[in-house]
Amino acid sequence: MNDIFVFDDIVPDWLYSEVLNNISSIPVTYGHQGLGPYQGHSLFSKVWPKYELANVPWFFKSVFSVFEHNKSRLGNVTNIRLSQCQLNISTKTLNGGLHVDCNPLAPAWTMIHLIAGDSGIDFWTEMPEHGGTKIHEVDYKDNRCVLFPSRLLHRGLPPINIEPRVTVGYIFSGTPPTPFADRNNIIFPIFKDEYDKITTN
Repeated sequence: MNDIFVFDDIVPDWLYSEVLNNISSIPVTYGHQGLGPYQGHSLFSKVWPKYELANVPWFFKSVFSVFEHNKSRLGNVTNIRLSQCQLNISTKTLNGGLHVDCNPLAPAWTMIHLIAGDSGIDFWTEMPEHGGTKIHEVDYKDNRCVLFPSRLLHRGLPPINIEPRVTVGYIFSGTPPTPFADRNNIIFPIFKDEYDKITTN
């Protein structure tokens, strides 16, 4: 898939260790409510929406900052900003289903940082019961970052032997060019050519 990126060398080892060592101090709740065909997922999570981003732990902020410094690896990317951060913890029996991370019309992107476990992520054209087929699968690897358009239907696969499975998701988009766009949560593309078409007309 041309719009699914996998990077194993974005987050430095020392920062990954900080995430791994400190993640157990973050309180989580059971029964995440998300977007997509299944509105409720049987897993543990902690979500920081846009208005709570100031409370995101420093080590998660640092991971996104490191990616932001390397954003050109996706292509000609404009200024970006984080709109949501989410910690997910799942087990063999308590895990999520297929979902999207934003409105299908919004040009937001997601980065999943794989922290612990042994199961990856797969992507689908549509729900299987509606004739959908799997289009791609990314294997698990410690400290791997998987980036993709947030509208893509995907799921974190249930753990195979190692549990819990721990990931952190970062949803981001182009920086709004005006206070009005910011206040109204208008999502802008991350690629400069698309961004400029919208903001210069």
